[in-house]
Amino acid sequence: MMEENKIRVLVVEPNKKPYEKMVGTDLKSLQEIVEGRIEFFDIGEEGIIGYCNEEGKMEGLPLNRPIPKGDIIAGTFLLCADNGEGGEDSLSDEQIEMLSLMFEVKVDYRFVQAEDAAYASVRGADSLKDFMREFRIEEEELDR
Repeated sequence: MMEENKIRVLVVEPNKKPYEKMVGTDLKSLQEIVEGRIEFFDIGEEGIIGYCNEEGKMEGLPLNRPIPKGDIIAGTFLLCADNGEGGEDSLSDEQIEMLSLMFEVKVDYRFVQAEDAAYASVRGADSLKDFMREFRIEEEELDR
């Protein structure tokens, strides 16, 4: 039986396997998970809401996972269902399974700042082409 005002979410921490957790839907509970001010992000899956630390990159939190919309989340993030009214709801078994598979691969990022550009090397992708496809990078862009 579900506890009142708690929902079932998927928590994704850097370098760890995603896991289910029951959390409150109040702002403080969500902020505790992401260790700071929450920010919504879109993972491109209908009915799914993502929350991360709004200042995770600025605070230097460890980089976590790429998301399908072409960004990299810094720090812990959580995923929950959209209740259709601008709020959060519990994930279904099917959503937990799909999202766990989507975010199970741990990725090791290394960033280098050179002059006016930043470069990232990523270990964990099967190939450079897989990485480029994930981040929607065209080969011509690499020559710039």
